[in-house]
Amino acid sequence: MRWPTPTLWSVFLARGALLVLLWIVVYGGADFLAVQHAYRVRLHFDFELRIPLWPQFAAVYLSLFPMLWLSPFVLHEEGQLRQFATSLGWLIAISGIGFVLIPSKPAYDTPVVTGRSQAVFGPADYLNLDFNMLPSLHVGMAVLCAATYSRGTGRTAMVCFWTWAITISASTLVTHQHHIADVVTGAALAVCVNHVTARLYF
Repeated sequence: MRWPTPTLWSVFLARGALLVLLWIVVYGGADFLAVQHAYRVRLHFDFELRIPLWPQFAAVYLSLFPMLWLSPFVLHEEGQLRQFATSLGWLIAISGIGFVLIPSKPAYDTPVVTGRSQAVFGPADYLNLDFNMLPSLHVGMAVLCAATYSRGTGRTAMVCFWTWAITISASTLVTHQHHIADVVTGAALAVCVNHVTARLYF
């Protein structure tokens, strides 16, 4: 990793602002549409109801954001950063289609968390909204980060990035924000999007 050049900073900030706007429109819009009707799709297996709630893992869940912010420090070429932003855009847009066509919600009861864990669990639970389940955009973004950052890096860095992404993915289950189907489809979509956009840019 190294400090980004002014050009990389400008690309990161400009593309980042557009992606935040896209996320608000797609993620918030899909959830709003789901509120307007009662159609829901069951996504969970019965055994998933036995997955314990570990609210402290919300800190891992929220670590997705610094993982995303690492992009200008890890991707040293403007083309790489633009490809990453394009991949995120397609990931958000395609996920939005899934949210609208397959509206669902966690099968777990609304968790009541108190104590120190509430400080991290509350924001994580709030950001996740209610009905945007499949594919897990959270998992998709983490996997996309790992796949993109690992390209052209050493083995140690690659292992670190993928371990981070896998841990974030697991955190979505033990914080009861997602089910296994959401995690699998989110990861698969990220791999596909990364493969297609990489072919377009490189």
